[in-house]
Amino acid sequence: MVHSIDLKLISKEYFIKNNIDKYNEDYLFITYGTNPNNPNNLIRMYTPAEDLLSVIGTLTKLLNIDLSFLNNYSTFDFNDIDTEQIKNLFSNNTSLTNIDFNNLLNEMIIGSDKLELDLNLSELLNTTNASTKLVLSVEEKDNYKAYISLDDLYIKEDTRLDINKVSLLKDSVNITLPNVDSSWYDISSIDELVAGLLVTASNKSYEISGEVTLEAGGFFNALSIPFVVKVNVFDDGSFALYANLNYDKSLLASTVIKGKETSFYYMDGYIIIDAKYKGGFLNLSTYHESVKVTVEEFLGNIKYYIFDFGMRLSDLILNSMDSSTTNDNVIDASLVLEDYSSNGNDYNIALNIGELSGISGMGTLSTTISLDEILYNGINVDAIISISSLSLDMFDILEITLNNPITLTNVKEVGGHLMFTDVDMTEYINYFNNYNYKIGEIHTY
Repeated sequence: MVHSIDLKLISKEYFIKNNIDKYNEDYLFITYGTNPNNPNNLIRMYTPAEDLLSVIGTLTKLLNIDLSFLNNYSTFDFNDIDTEQIKNLFSNNTSLTNIDFNNLLNEMIIGSDKLELDLNLSELLNTTNASTKLVLSVEEKDNYKAYISLDDLYIKEDTRLDINKVSLLKDSVNITLPNVDSSWYDISSIDELVAGLLVTASNKSYEISGEVTLEAGGFFNALSIPFVVKVNVFDDGSFALYANLNYDKSLLASTVIKGKETSFYYMDGYIIIDAKYKGGFLNLSTYHESVKVTVEEFLGNIKYYIFDFGMRLSDLILNSMDSSTTNDNVIDASLVLEDYSSNGNDYNIALNIGELSGISGMGTLSTTISLDEILYNGINVDAIISISSLSLDMFDILEITLNNPITLTNVKEVGGHLMFTDVDMTEYINYFNNYNYKIGEIHTY
């Protein structure tokens, strides 16, 4: 798979000189795709350059990469926000502190119009099969370097990154301004969304509650499902999760859905699914089963563990659902983002969860994320404490929508300010640690 990026930076001076009022500062225009010849598989974005550079500056700081020229762009204040657990999460997947950068460059060839580098990226990318050829070509126009292109950077055997054109354009260069239409995403203020995400992610406890509606292609009337999710994040970046789905308040016929309640417990790469369901004479009895599986097993058979074992949907519905499969293919990022827009502190995002997760039965997740002001370490910052809309298509038959906003319930008001509070998960962690049944073995109570 070839990841191809066209990036064009156009200066404020150009817009002023040409009386273009739409853009009043330096702007970046970005086109990304894995097949540039297919416009349907391209993501087109534009944003003030400062907004995107702020995001890059923030992320490089989290990765402990010292790029001083980005320091003035980052709007995220690391002095006021505890980001240690976020850094731990990055360090668990990307370690730049133990890399011998002296071994990074194998060979450098300087030509009249190009610079060719042979790089050793295996250690940097934590892989043993990375091809490492990188070519930078420079084109001169009116004694001005019009663009730089990067070609054939292999980060894995089947994954290549091409940056076709990085255009650094001033008013002295003949510029073709991109035709920005409805197919382009305006990602301005994305730095504020990223900062809000980081503030929320820096908290060590979460309790989320809400209510969704489940519909199944006319098999039954809409089913309301209240849910609760609790999370504790540990100092090393790992976490414990508890989730509970309650279907018992529904008046649906028991022949359609027998599930009453499903709980999920996650720690250390394993998930326990604990299900209560109706049965017996006139479905008046309650049965109780549980099973512990690896995360890989759960994701590979998500239809079974959620809708069959957990909810006990009827065979008629289950047989109408497309089977889900997982694959190890590289994510095609050009297919992940299906929509993006912002309005003040509300961000509307649509993601292809099937492409993102590798689970074929998953469809599109559309959501509206809202930023709200919260008091954190004595200062007012924006954080994500609510999701006001959500919809998810699954297996070509199921549709999940949001009844009530999803909110962080471990937030309290003190002196007119919202503050995060701790969530006690001792009960759920003890249940997980004391679960002594064999992996994959269904236990009946």
